[in-house]
Amino acid sequence: PEVADQVEMRLNIRGSAAVAGRDRGEKQLLHPALQRAVDALQQEPLKSWTSASVAEIACVSERHLQRLFRAEFAIGVLEYLQRLRLQRAMRHFRSGHHESLERVAQEAGFSSTQQLRRIWRKQYGEPPSAMRRKMSIGGDRLKGG
Repeated sequence: PEVADQVEMRLNIRGSAAVAGRDRGEKQLLHPALQRAVDALQQEPLKSWTSASVAEIACVSERHLQRLFRAEFAIGVLEYLQRLRLQRAMRHFRSGHHESLERVAQEAGFSSTQQLRRIWRKQYGEPPSAMRRKMSIGGDRLKGG
């Protein structure tokens, strides 16, 4: 659906091409500490991360890690994690499964539905239920309904 594609494009994080390129065997483009942090966050987005725990994995100070994230992605470590979690939630909505918002929040890594709603609204200017409706309407159109 076109709406879903637009939302996913808004979720894309600058520099993700560097991470994706690494998967295809291309030369690593991210700072090694940043790459370690990104890999850890992507591999375990459900973990209760703190800036300190990510910095420890990356083998740099919190301050240096924040500078690396801001230079590469124009956002901080925890906002990067939130966007990864928003992407997971979006995939749930796009899948067409009608899971409860509580389940989507849990499986995306949010501590509560309230946290998902707050972060979603901040990012998109509307609640997740509005996106779910748009996905449902778009999906019906694709099915001929």
